[in-house]
Amino acid sequence: MRLEPLFPKGFLRQMEGEDHRHYRRTLVRAIRSDDLTASLPELEKMARDGLAAYASRPGLPPPTAEDYIATLNDIASGMLIRVFFGVSPGGESFARLLEGYRKLGPGGVVWHIGEPQTRAYVEIRDHLMEHHVRHPERLPAGARQSILGRMVDEGSVDETILGNLIYMVETGRYDTYSLFRWLTKYAADHPALAERIAREGSGKSAPGRSLSEAFVLETLRTDKSERLMRRALSDLVFEGFLIPKHSIVRICVWESHKSAEAFENPFQFNPDHFLAANPGPDQFAPFGMDHHQCPLGDLAIQSSVTFLRALVRDYTVVPTADGLPVRGPFHWEPATEFAVQLKPRT
Repeated sequence: MRLEPLFPKGFLRQMEGEDHRHYRRTLVRAIRSDDLTASLPELEKMARDGLAAYASRPGLPPPTAEDYIATLNDIASGMLIRVFFGVSPGGESFARLLEGYRKLGPGGVVWHIGEPQTRAYVEIRDHLMEHHVRHPERLPAGARQSILGRMVDEGSVDETILGNLIYMVETGRYDTYSLFRWLTKYAADHPALAERIAREGSGKSAPGRSLSEAFVLETLRTDKSERLMRRALSDLVFEGFLIPKHSIVRICVWESHKSAEAFENPFQFNPDHFLAANPGPDQFAPFGMDHHQCPLGDLAIQSSVTFLRALVRDYTVVPTADGLPVRGPFHWEPATEFAVQLKPRT
């Protein structure tokens, strides 16, 4: 995805050299675990409110796969808007940002930027500049406890970093609601595990993980970690093989996550893979490798745990249509027709 037409220097993941080091450091400094912890009650409310609206739909006609995807998209979008920009549902700013993102990618990430995406991007950018960046003294406490709010306080916001934050939310929306969809699929396929998570308290299981977190990690292992793509900046010799300069290299994460040497019965969905052991980065790398790991991995895990708990504590998940997984635009996804009914727990 080439974003240079929208903002200078383009996407962080495509930068090189000092530009990459500078903007990555800026991002990492702005990510605070205590900010994420403080936002979790709001993220839970977003998940519960979105799921409740879906569950309360009239029974006929039954909800479709598209209906559930739209629900998950709104939940994921709201969570990311809150964490990145500190804007909560219920106000005009949240409504404007959510509408801007709906215009930016109404059916998912748009890879080739066109005029509709340019207009939507400018709308989001100008709103954030006016209400966050240019007037930091007006920022409420919630907005300060956000990635953009930390950058505003630090004085590190420029057009490139703001553009990157906007597009991290955009690409993250698709990845997040797709992960939520896989979590729903496995909650439907494994009702006994869903029941255990519904009864789960705040206690931890050895080696320090809850079942809900292990469930999320197992979903990442089985279906949401597929590959890393890198470009060789010079000729490389690796285990006797020449990788010429400028080659595109695919690092096979999906395949390594299915290694029987690392995971017993690797094609079986089993959260015990993460309760009975703690796989190292050579065995499990859903967010990248070495110092190139995504600094937002903890956000992905915690938001997913929050969603999963809201789902299974409030509802029994009943699949109404299913089939074989399909190759989506960017990742493997549950069957196109996969749809669910959410039955409130009594």
